[in-house]
Amino acid sequence: VVFTDEAPALLLYHPVYTFGVESKVRGVTIGKLNRAADRFRTVSEWYIVTQRVSAGQAIRLDKSSP
Repeated sequence: VVFTDEAPALLLYHPVYTFGVESKVRGVTIGKLNRAADRFRTVSEWYIVTQRVSAGQAIRLDKSSP
């Protein structure tokens, strides 16, 4: 009864946000999403593992691509 006395409204709807992340993107943490934009809250911690190659290697790799 205390809740009904102190709460002006009862929330009946809570939006559910679903989003996908490429498997090569690391460091993505998913927490509570109150807004769709909240999925970017930890974007500064996201990263992709890369490998440094020389210019010659890059040209050879590029030519082998379809």
